[in-house]
Amino acid sequence: MNVVMDFELNAKLCDFGLTQSMEKTHISRRDNEGGSPRYMAPELFDSRGKITEKVDVWALGCLIVEVISSRLPHEECTSIQQVMTKTLVHKTLPFTDWRGVSLDVQRLAELCFVFPPDGRVSAQHLLEGLNRLTRN
Repeated sequence: MNVVMDFELNAKLCDFGLTQSMEKTHISRRDNEGGSPRYMAPELFDSRGKITEKVDVWALGCLIVEVISSRLPHEECTSIQQVMTKTLVHKTLPFTDWRGVSLDVQRLAELCFVFPPDGRVSAQHLLEGLNRLTRN
């Protein structure tokens, strides 16, 4: 729901912070909270966490794997509490089943899912990695 197309059919990523329950893609959050829990970086679940551009890198990693595998991040979870437990307590990545995802894409996506935000790949490095994959 956060990927839209412009008039030239270019994909654009957006996040209006207004997400409610949106069928199977999103898990409901309280009315005063925005975001899509399936795509949220760990630091977004912690009120003490510093919010940086690295939250977008985590979400972009989720989107890349979703597009390639046709599976949602945290597909086995049905509530935000389950996503939080999986992420914060068990330190489990959004995807545990990598079927249909090449090893190169998996390695690149895993760089997006590093738990300490400062250890996550930069958006520029991610773009360069994706460009290398499309040339091969």
